Amino acid sequence: MKQIKTVWYAIILIATLQSYAQPTPPQGKKWEKVEILSDEFEGNSLNTSKWAVNVSTWIGRPPGIFKTNAVKVKDGNLQITNYKLGSAETVNGNRYTHAGGLVRSINSTLYGYYECKMKASRTFMSSTFWLINQRNELSGCNRRVTELDITETVGVNSGGASWINNTIRSMNSNTHSRNVQCNSTPVGQEGGKEGLGGQSWEAYHTYGAWWKNKNEVLFYLDGKFVYKIKPPSDFNLPMYLRLVTETYDWNPVPNGGGMQGSADSRTTYYDWVRTYKLVDDNGTGKNDKVSFKNAPVSIPSKTSYTFNIDYEAKTNREIVVEFWSSTSWLASKQEIVSAGSGTKSITVDLPQAPQPGSGYVYKVHIRPTGTTWRDAINRDQVDNVVVTNPSTQLITNGAYYITSTQSNQRLLSRALEQHSAVMHNPLNYNDQVWMFNHEGNNVYTIKNQGTNRFLEVPNAKCSDGVNVATWTNASGNHKKWKIVSNGTGVYGLQPMHCTNKGLDREKGALNANVTIWGYSKANNNQKWKIISSNNKNLSLENTDDLTFYPNPTENVISIKGLSTNDVVIIYDLMGKIMKKISVNRQQDTIDVSELQSGLYIISIVGKTKMQFIKK
Repeated sequence: MKQIKTVWYAIILIATLQSYAQPTPPQGKKWEKVEILSDEFEGNSLNTSKWAVNVSTWIGRPPGIFKTNAVKVKDGNLQITNYKLGSAETVNGNRYTHAGGLVRSINSTLYGYYECKMKASRTFMSSTFWLINQRNELSGCNRRVTELDITETVGVNSGGASWINNTIRSMNSNTHSRNVQCNSTPVGQEGGKEGLGGQSWEAYHTYGAWWKNKNEVLFYLDGKFVYKIKPPSDFNLPMYLRLVTETYDWNPVPNGGGMQGSADSRTTYYDWVRTYKLVDDNGTGKNDKVSFKNAPVSIPSKTSYTFNIDYEAKTNREIVVEFWSSTSWLASKQEIVSAGSGTKSITVDLPQAPQPGSGYVYKVHIRPTGTTWRDAINRDQVDNVVVTNPSTQLITNGAYYITSTQSNQRLLSRALEQHSAVMHNPLNYNDQVWMFNHEGNNVYTIKNQGTNRFLEVPNAKCSDGVNVATWTNASGNHKKWKIVSNGTGVYGLQPMHCTNKGLDREKGALNANVTIWGYSKANNNQKWKIISSNNKNLSLENTDDLTFYPNPTENVISIKGLSTNDVVIIYDLMGKIMKKISVNRQQDTIDVSELQSGLYIISIVGKTKMQFIKK
């Protein structure tokens, strides 16, 4: 299948959602998939009702010979692996030293849309996707050759010419007319080229061609129209699909044979081949369709992902979402939708969190109920997904109370105190609520929800005892705060213009002014709890009747003192429900192994709440 600081940031910036569909059909028409000329290559062997791996009249251009053992279906790809022969072979007077592969369609085709998703090999041999007719099937002036090359490339420049380097980095298309029977038939070639933005062997790309009529072929790269070619002669003869790796005389075998790389580097990967034809649209506007809705292309490494799928269904259908690495299927989830249209949320659970890296892929298809992927009616796909390391962001963006660890008093700022920051007993007012916005590396702007003013050190002063206040904007480092961990659920806040200072409750007093002071992790006046304002009474301790243990925990948390039909809910600090169960005994054990490390709230509905730490 599909195949970090500054570097990760660059990857995330350039990652784009690649969800491809067919070109817009003409008015009154729609695209219909041609199954006998399409394949997702999801099985363990080549579908011989669709494909053959030889052509009796062509065994390969010397010194490359086609070998059936170079071709296999594995890990969701058709793979053609080039290699050097153990000893040279001579056939019909030609000497062969290297093996490639040829896969051809059993059935021919005329006009339509043809596309494949391919990653080239990193060798001097080719990686290709094209169509050609069989001259011996025709007669008269039609006894000629038409060839439509959707793309042809190589992975290494062994020929030395500079134009070969451009070939490696481009989609290279061509149309050929040759071996004509009648002098009136034109011969020659017409081509086009479009840059890939990288080497052809570095990533998968979708190469497509809309063979509209005898005089016009439109070409598409990664779902985008790139150029149009008028063939040198009438392209009105049925042709066969070909997926081929071969040798070229302009890119000869390099010294040493050119096959020293790994099998992966010597392999051309075809994720899929899809063919569509235009048919009349009956005007109902109801086709079975699926597509990802705003799917992210950069995700943290975790064991569960939820996708929103837009769909149209003529009748009850199954929708299947799959999660793939760059080489193999990882997990999938199937849901049934009723006839109609809408958006379906589907959660895919993975057996383990994916390794950080690039090249991950989401797939979705819609199919009749009770069938398999082979019966998919419509598909969508998102490529080049980047999985990042789990976030090191300490505080999720949101609304919080900034609370003393020594009392229940909270940080407040309001006009009554000329917008100075002071400690106050808990009240149900927004001037005690602070909006945290992460700017990177655990640096935040902190805005008072009641006044819309930002926490600051006035005039960017940096001396002990300076009162902290708020201001109307967040420009300047004296209005930005570094959050540092200082124990379980305990934090320090340091102004970015002088990070050797910390947010401090003056002399540790109740109702104190809040200042900055030389930062020390041991200073209790600089220890703060940052508690989501979406949850009230989060710090309640165990009641006499209820006991929670262990805390912190890694896999389970046990509760004693429950009653039948008690409801246990686990929230994150933003108030999102992570788990909800009903119990039927006085003691129960709750599995929390799937939770990410962090601080959570466990609630016995109507009785109590308590914070716990998932290690």
